[in-house]
Amino acid sequence: SLALANPALRFGPRDRLTLYTGRLHRLKGLDTLVAAWAEVARDHPHEKLWLVGEGPEEERLREQIGAAGLEGQVSLAGAFDSVDDLLLAADRFVLPSHEEGMSLALLEAMAAGLPVVAYATGGITDALRDGVNGRVVRRGDRRALAGALAAVLRNRKERERLGRAALATA
Repeated sequence: SLALANPALRFGPRDRLTLYTGRLHRLKGLDTLVAAWAEVARDHPHEKLWLVGEGPEEERLREQIGAAGLEGQVSLAGAFDSVDDLLLAADRFVLPSHEEGMSLALLEAMAAGLPVVAYATGGITDALRDGVNGRVVRRGDRRALAGALAAVLRNRKERERLGRAALATA
């Protein structure tokens, strides 16, 4: 049903999905996420990244995705009334915010049992502990973000363990 709503959101049986939900705003660090994803995509061609939401950075992100040749892997999914189905379809969640209070999007992802990769900032560090119930890296560090995403992508047992711990925390 997600693909029917937006044909750009199709993915195959071998594809796996990383999800971001929230405003498309410069403080959310999405430009850094797309740059990090360019590194991840080279070694993980079946990984997809959906940026769900609307905001003032949408056109700039679309240009960045195109310039990086990531159109097949990174999708600007638009806004949804409910992200419940998206959370069920996702394999992991990413929150690269440079500034963040206690994020409802983060709590929803944790409650869905998704492993989370996030920057260490604000309320995120109140909910996540690196290596315990998520992967938390230094704010703004693109290489660390790419490394944490790649590590979570490669290790199924680690993804499952982090997801269970995130659910228990939520």
